[in-house]
Amino acid sequence: MAKINSIPDASGANFLDYTPFTGSSEWLGTTFTSTVFVTVVEVNGEGYLEGVTAICSNSGVSALLRVTLDGSVIFLAKTNGSSSYGTGVVNSKNLHSNPTAGAGINSVTAASRSGPINYAVSLPHNPGEASALDGVFSIIDFLKFSSSLKIELKLTSSGGANLAVEYHGGVK
Repeated sequence: MAKINSIPDASGANFLDYTPFTGSSEWLGTTFTSTVFVTVVEVNGEGYLEGVTAICSNSGVSALLRVTLDGSVIFLAKTNGSSSYGTGVVNSKNLHSNPTAGAGINSVTAASRSGPINYAVSLPHNPGEASALDGVFSIIDFLKFSSSLKIELKLTSSGGANLAVEYHGGVK
């Protein structure tokens, strides 16, 4: 991957010499069925997370998204397949208008699937699995990490779900 020279954060500081990482998965046709956390991506080293989103595709089953930076869970929330609510930590530049998602300008995309935002929260957001709400997003510029990033997913009940996840960031 090509190195990027600088990405300014909200404070005006620059991230230098980071290699971008990006990925997306869509478990359509091969339905996601795990009721234990599965690692979507794990990055070791110094870096930043630009965003991660997960959306269920009207399956009636919810999934938990957990984001851990430097060993601390900074985000835990769930999707809602019945209402197509997604969840995640999203860069403000990735918000867009999608009236068909039922939420006007409050919509995001994961792996080419759009979903509405129910409401936004500040970080850290870790209410525990039993209290995790659906459609929750944190809107960020970038999140820096010193040593590690881990993004995980699991279903809240058995039955399988059509799930899409997408993430972006950079690592030294």
